[in-house]
Amino acid sequence: MTAPAAELRSANLAGVLPLTSACNLGCAFCNLKWNPPGLRTYRLGHRDPVTVVSEAPLAATRGAVTIGESATRVDEGEPFCHPAVLEILQAVRRATGASLRVTTNATLLDQAAVRALARLAPIELTVSLNTVDRTVRRSLLGDESPDRALEAVAMLAGEGVPFHGSLVAMPHVTGWDDAAGTVGFLASHGARSIRAFLPGYTSLAPAYLRHSPGTLSELTRRCEGWTLAYGLPVVPEPGEVRDLRPTLAGVVKGSPAEAAGLGAGDELLEVSGVRPRCRLEAYDLLTAGTAPSVVVRSGAGLRSVSVRKAPEAPSGAVFVRDVDMAQIARIRRAARRERVTVLASELGLRALALALQPELDCGRVRLVPVPSRAFGGSIGSAGLLTTADFLAALPREGGGTLILPAVAYGSSGRDLFGASWTEVAAAWVGRVWLI
Repeated sequence: MTAPAAELRSANLAGVLPLTSACNLGCAFCNLKWNPPGLRTYRLGHRDPVTVVSEAPLAATRGAVTIGESATRVDEGEPFCHPAVLEILQAVRRATGASLRVTTNATLLDQAAVRALARLAPIELTVSLNTVDRTVRRSLLGDESPDRALEAVAMLAGEGVPFHGSLVAMPHVTGWDDAAGTVGFLASHGARSIRAFLPGYTSLAPAYLRHSPGTLSELTRRCEGWTLAYGLPVVPEPGEVRDLRPTLAGVVKGSPAEAAGLGAGDELLEVSGVRPRCRLEAYDLLTAGTAPSVVVRSGAGLRSVSVRKAPEAPSGAVFVRDVDMAQIARIRRAARRERVTVLASELGLRALALALQPELDCGRVRLVPVPSRAFGGSIGSAGLLTTADFLAALPREGGGTLILPAVAYGSSGRDLFGASWTEVAAAWVGRVWLI
């Protein structure tokens, strides 16, 4: 389906500038292959450069312009498939002056392109490398020129273009050694951080793509080991939330956080005089200041440091995402008036339970897990839940305020299959909020 203007505007408001849905690879784990029929996502051809550049100022209001990273229901492809990608990047820089962030599989980068990217500083790339094994690149990614991406990573390092790495971990297919080798390759070529994704699979995915229930915990354990071994954050996604302590997963190489002496495992007890209640709040506090003072607890005891950076710029501190305390505050305000029922994704349930423990203990809030029946398999994120999922999980005992995750409904108020949240409201006796 062609993307409507509202979806493109939503992407711009999130700091994202969509270029194309085209991709030159055919990754076996790509979610587009195994989604159920009837899904309302939107594909783009190569967009007109003039139109794209006209949207850049809105995308830049968040401080940086991101290209190639999905933020809405628009299917993002490989940006370097667009024949005018370098010209667009140059025009966006002229139009906004903003920092550029580009996600790419790097298979289409040559020396000339890398040198052009170096001239666009400040710019950061995220290289979705996935594997360094040439045989696996052919079989799992559909990459018929498997050396190209590896050579491009070396070129980025040689030209001084800062980049982050990512991989989709498939230990049930390729073994843990493949993931370890990919992390080691990225780290040895100067990646500033690495994300290790455990792909969710739907009920339509073939058996060989399905990992066992304990794989995420094992990936988390290994990422912690790689972080210590290479001295840069290797972060599992989705992250396992065991508690809400504002502990660092790591710090980006060359960042203000690293210069301040922060490191993996440090717990931030205080940031600019405020005690953060969770990781996301600590991240926001660090970002807000120009030189936030931080009280840190680590293996060496307590110490105070100052993180010197530009206003609103990232500190380079990396956290596993947990919970938004502004959302928790809204739930608590509602719970003072009447009982609140929160329909929560399976991935978000633990963090919500930790944040709302007092309200759960006194019965003012109840959490109801919502399995993903529409997608099935291992899918457990709130953004992929549907109206049908919520209706199936709706408690028989109604009354009070019902809260649904707003991310499931995007900017249109409709789920990924076009059903409105108002269908849930019609089945509930009481108020319904999207948060």
